[in-house]
Order: sequence, then structure tokens, then C-alpha cells
Amino acid sequence: MQNSFLIYADYEKHFNRLDDSQRGKLIMAIFALNRGEDLTNNLDPATQMALSFIQDQMKRDSESYEIAKQKRSEAGKRGMEARWGK
Repeated sequence: MQNSFLIYADYEKHFNRLDDSQRGKLIMAIFALNRGEDLTNNLDPATQMALSFIQDQMKRDSESYEIAKQKRSEAGKRGMEARWGK
């Protein structure tokens, strides 16, 4: 689980197609996804569809974050070796 995730402005078009109750369920499902839980079975089809678009983007963002984190770690190790030697 990451401490944060992005909500993109273009998600608004998905939210706008839902009523207030569905929007609330969608945002709670997004938080659940971030925790590694799956609440999709508790959602109506329209909300499930909106969540599927958001879930795909969250997965891509998470993968990009992990790659960047690994590169930063490797760069930090190289910097420590260059500064302090082995």
C-alpha cells in the first residue's frame, strides 16, 4: 500500500456519470484498492466500469513508482560507493 495515489482531473467525466451514492461508493472503492482490497463485487455495473478505468491507471502509476523507486535506490548505492568506497 502506498501512502498516496493520484486522482486525475479526467476522472471527473466518470464521476459525473454517477449519482451521489455511486460516487461515494466509487471513492471508497478507490481507497480499498489502494489498501489491496477488492470491493468491486459490492458495486453496481456503472460504478464498476468507472472503477475499472481508474484501477487500470492506479496499476500503471504503481508500476512506474516502483521502477522509479528502484532506480533511485540503485543511484543512491552508487553514490555511497563513490563517496565512501567499499
